[in-house]
Amino acid sequence: MLVEAIPAASLILLRDAPLEVLMIRRHQNASFVPDAWVFPGGAVEESDGGDMRITAIRETREETGISIDDPSRLVLTSRWITPAGAPKRFDTWFYLAKADHGTEATFDGNEAVDALWITPDRALAELKMVFPTIRNLEALRGFETADALIASRRGAIIEPVQPILVNGKPTLP
Repeated sequence: MLVEAIPAASLILLRDAPLEVLMIRRHQNASFVPDAWVFPGGAVEESDGGDMRITAIRETREETGISIDDPSRLVLTSRWITPAGAPKRFDTWFYLAKADHGTEATFDGNEAVDALWITPDRALAELKMVFPTIRNLEALRGFETADALIASRRGAIIEPVQPILVNGKPTLP
């Protein structure tokens, strides 16, 4: 039986000097990707009014204490759907937004147990992550500033990516 994908949104929050991304570590007892480093995000709630940007902003605030006041600042960069056959599935919209250099995150110890600003290259080399997080980080390579990265994605046509499971591991078809 195919498990339906739950609508969700994540925010890839960026800051400059050098280009860094905010990552949070999920609780080891989390029901989805426990103890993995991810971008702030989660499932759509009724109060979000069906706006994926509002979901990304709300989840970021809940998980990191960082507030984004203007949803129009968010730029869609990718959309990933958990592979068919997975026991829990999400249809996640990933957005980019820029934070001031001094922006610091806090975490509540429930959903997020740690937070850090890190360059994409260091994150890829050092952190335990899931496939969509890895692929989104790889797409950040080569940009020197958040503004350049965001400008490159503004107005881009975003097609959903749905990996397949091969021997229990996600891979692109």
